[in-house]
Amino acid sequence: MKNKAIIPILTGLGVLILAYGARQFWLLYNATFKVVKTRIKTITAGKISLTLLTEINSKSDVSAQIQGQHYEVFFNDKLVSRIDGTEKIHINSNGKTLIPIDIDFNPSAIIQTGIANITNLILDRTKVNIQIKGYLSLKVGIVEMKNYPVDIKYTLQELIDISKEPPVVI
Repeated sequence: MKNKAIIPILTGLGVLILAYGARQFWLLYNATFKVVKTRIKTITAGKISLTLLTEINSKSDVSAQIQGQHYEVFFNDKLVSRIDGTEKIHINSNGKTLIPIDIDFNPSAIIQTGIANITNLILDRTKVNIQIKGYLSLKVGIVEMKNYPVDIKYTLQELIDISKEPPVVI
């Protein structure tokens, strides 16, 4: 008789644990991304190199680890660079984590996007869009999400303004 009473209790406890876990994964999946700092490393005729410090804000009680990153960088909707990162980065639970995204590309790729882009670069930086699209591979315990989407878009002027802001301390 006592054994029959424990089965509904264990079933209810299992359902609560699954619901809590599903909610935490949902919160992790819906974490927000934003660029908090831009570091320009090199600007030459043959190479532009910069780092975007991207902040991921997770409201989940679960921490995770980034196992890999794959991004494509677009300059006014034209592909200029691909990034594949293998560095493992810990994502804090209920907090913010900085993820550096190193971007290197040849300025000739911008020229190939058209003369209007060059004019905008000189005259109106608010018309130059830089977009990073791709995915992260995340691991939480034994569970792995291989295609966690990332889509970040800023104007060139916004990135320049961000680069002028004081350093971010997390």
